[in-house]
Amino acid sequence: NPAARFRPVLEHFVELFPSGPIPIAVDDTKGHKVGKKIRSAFWQRDPLSPPFHTNLIWAQRFLHFSLIFPLHRKGSASARSIPIRFRDAPVVKKPGIRGTDAQWEEWRRRSREQNLSTQARTTALEIRRELDELGQAHRLALLVADGSFCNRAFFREALDRTHILARTRKDARLCLPAAENSRRTYDPNLFTPESVRKNDTIPWQQTKIFFGGKKRNIRFKNVDNVLWRRGAGPRPLRLIVVAPVPYKLSPNARVNYRQPAYLLTDDPDSSPTSLLQSYFDRWQIE
Repeated sequence: NPAARFRPVLEHFVELFPSGPIPIAVDDTKGHKVGKKIRSAFWQRDPLSPPFHTNLIWAQRFLHFSLIFPLHRKGSASARSIPIRFRDAPVVKKPGIRGTDAQWEEWRRRSREQNLSTQARTTALEIRRELDELGQAHRLALLVADGSFCNRAFFREALDRTHILARTRKDARLCLPAAENSRRTYDPNLFTPESVRKNDTIPWQQTKIFFGGKKRNIRFKNVDNVLWRRGAGPRPLRLIVVAPVPYKLSPNARVNYRQPAYLLTDDPDSSPTSLLQSYFDRWQIE
């Protein structure tokens, strides 16, 4: 049982941190291969290729779940992530130019049922059951993901005692609920995360996040009760916009700015500081 080999990691986490949410980072990773007869290997984009030239690699694709140990809760150490799942996640092979209509229809059906997000959702439910076996049924889990998992597979239907925090596009079409006396579900006035960042009527808030060895000031905006019609339907979400962080390459260099971040979550109760800390800790899975 491959999953049983990671059980000591969960047991150690429960011993160190007996309370609070359980942050879990999720991402996909590639394993380079040479043999051309490996069934689950296929040509993929090399994530290390330069932006001006996309390279391809022959590799296997795995789903990677990593448990985040928030060591900064107990001292001045950065968070660490330790893997708890590796799942082979190949793509469904196309029938080819000579495929029949029935074969193509079967390929479309399997592609919907076995895509990366669907497999990640199934694995997340397996981890939830394993946490329950360790006596953690009363604690919530938080899946922290990048933009490839910010879709309807995760947000349309709630996970069992598990919330998701994912990075979203800056041009995602969001809205607020319609007025109470209206027959509509969605307000017709749409907005984007980028427009929220530029909207001066929404005030910036400030908090401290442990990142890079020390506490740092982070500015953000928080908008509750947001609806994402295409992704989450009528489920209310929270939008968190993180302001660009200034930095210098040297003491006398000019000030540069990192890109802003736009986050969506279905967690209505946790504080923005707790969610932002988990998002910054997710970097450990890289």
